[in-house]
This record gives sequence, structure tokens and C-alpha cells, in this order.
Amino acid sequence: MKSEKNLNKKGFTLIELLVVVAVIGILAAIILVGLGGFRASGRDAKRVSDIRNVQSGLELFFNACGLYPAANNWTALETALVTNPGGDTNCPAGPSTIGITSLPRDPSGGGVATYGYCVDNGGLSYVLGAILEQENAAPLREQRAAAYSCNPASNNANNTAGAMNCSDQGSTQEFCGTI
Repeated sequence: MKSEKNLNKKGFTLIELLVVVAVIGILAAIILVGLGGFRASGRDAKRVSDIRNVQSGLELFFNACGLYPAANNWTALETALVTNPGGDTNCPAGPSTIGITSLPRDPSGGGVATYGYCVDNGGLSYVLGAILEQENAAPLREQRAAAYSCNPASNNANNTAGAMNCSDQGSTQEFCGTI
């Protein structure tokens, strides 16, 4: 009688379930590790896109004021473009707004530390920069030969200035754009 009950039971043993859960966990870990590079590439693409969007904002400022903002880092640039364009030393009689509501923040959640800005040539040229995660990213290969008149200053988590070295395009991870 006892043997008939055991033959009619259906299901998996605890060991079988634990083995299946372990295999699924190992496969999930392998997949997540493999996708890390794709996520970094996506964040780098977002940084490059952010820089190009800020370039458009700088052109709006230039059209309104005749010079680029006199800001010396990303936080000061945000003040000049978003909060008070007319308060910038290069645009004292400028408008109170030029239609920009915010500057981008780093997609990894790192704040403004990976973006930088500097102005040169009396407000007639500027350099924007972003520190990318991948050293050999496609945008870096596109802009290696450029010459830059200044190195953008970024603000780190402590809101202290640091400089990106856009002029040294050897093995850096800085993406820089200029006008």
C-alpha cells in the first residue's frame, strides 16, 4: 500500500528545484556581466548627445548676446544659460531667459563631474568636454586630431573645479567639442 502512494505522487524534489534555481542564477549573472559594456556605451552616447545639445544652447546665447558665456565651469555655465543669461559678464544687457530649462546631468548619476566648459578668445570660442567611460569609444576616434584653445573645467562631487585635458588626445577618455 505504501508503495502505491509513492508512485502516484507528482512533482519535483527539493534538490531538483535547488539545482534549477542555481543554474538560472548562474546564467543570469553571466548575462548581466556581459551587458555591462553595452550600458557603458549607451551612457557614453548620451554624454555625446548632451554635449551637442548644449552646443545648441550656446548658439542661442551667442545669438542673443554676441559672445559665449564667460562661465569657467559647468555649474557657472548652467547659471549663465538657464538661470540668468543677462547676468553673465558677456551679456549684461541680455534677456532674462533664452528658452533653456536645464543642463544635462551625467547619465550614471554622477552629477556634473563628467561635463566641462571653458570660454576663450574673448568670448568668441569655447570648448565643451565630457569624460567617457570607454577609452576607445567611437566619438573619441572622431575627434582625436582637433586642437583646443583651453581645457574645460568640470565640477566634481565636492563642487571643486577640475580640468579635462582636451589637448592631450592620446589615451584619454575625454570627448571635446569646440567652436
